[in-house]
Amino acid sequence: MRDTLEITDELVRMQQAVDTAFAALGEWDGEERPDAPPSQWSAERRAEWEARWATYRRAVRDLGAHPVMRRAAAERIYGRMQSALRQAARRP
Repeated sequence: MRDTLEITDELVRMQQAVDTAFAALGEWDGEERPDAPPSQWSAERRAEWEARWATYRRAVRDLGAHPVMRRAAAERIYGRMQSALRQAARRP
């Protein structure tokens, strides 16, 4: 019989970091998302986007590398664990 996997405060903080980084991908200094395609962005805007994207990727990678999440993947319950973790991260 498998042990249960616990959603710890550390995992919740990591999921919140992922959510925050994801939300930042859509923020543009108070302005609407630019109409121009990425190929037409200025170097400054491109650099800002790349930094936000790197932050998001790092947060997702760190969460996925956590021992509890790796165990969830090995036990084929990663999807259920991820859903439960997202719910826990969004609670006030």
